[in-house]
Amino acid sequence: MPIQVIPALYKIVLEDVAKAEGEHYDYYLIPSRKFEVNEESEQNSNKKVKTVEVDYFHDEDKFLESNALYTNSLESKKGLIQSFILIGHDELLKSIVELEDAIAEAF
Repeated sequence: MPIQVIPALYKIVLEDVAKAEGEHYDYYLIPSRKFEVNEESEQNSNKKVKTVEVDYFHDEDKFLESNALYTNSLESKKGLIQSFILIGHDELLKSIVELEDAIAEAF
């Protein structure tokens, strides 16, 4: 799904919740996932150094995590890491605006 669509999808979900419940939730638990990027580099001719970086499956997750109240990640299984983002309503709205700004700058 194109990243340009994501802020609108979050807004639609928040509007639907507000219509159904009459108000919004205080907190949201968002399950997500990350993946490991393994790179091998040679420092010396005899040794290979393995470095591991973690990257996001969904670009919006870095905005959600930066405003999250709490994040947790499980152990890596075959390079996949299950993660959970606990975010408050106001922080979620802030993340959506930050994501929209980043998209506007990039495109």
